[in-house]
Amino acid sequence: MRQRDIVYEVKVGSTNALQFNIYDDTGTSLKDLSNTSTYATGKLKVWKTDGTLVIDGAITFTTRASGLVTYGLATADTVAANAGKWEGEIELLSTDGTTITLTTDTFTFIIRNSY
Repeated sequence: MRQRDIVYEVKVGSTNALQFNIYDDTGTSLKDLSNTSTYATGKLKVWKTDGTLVIDGAITFTTRASGLVTYGLATADTVAANAGKWEGEIELLSTDGTTITLTTDTFTFIIRNSY
């Protein structure tokens, strides 16, 4: 697994709220997510190298107009069994709940036993 440009690192047992900036296709401007039909819901997905999902949870649209979303880590997300260096992405879905309307660039997601 290669190191991505964006890295999120948390400690086992962490329940922090993570913030993500969603950018447009150029990667230079924040994406306006105000259209609630196109960007109705979203998920944070983090997976192991074998494809097993470690985190598959609903995000919160914090500031739609400026592309800010958050995900509150649950204790179950950061158990010791999930420790490792994984990959993740944010998926945004339309109102039908199945059509993926936007997927972010893949990022590195590290869950450490200790710092």
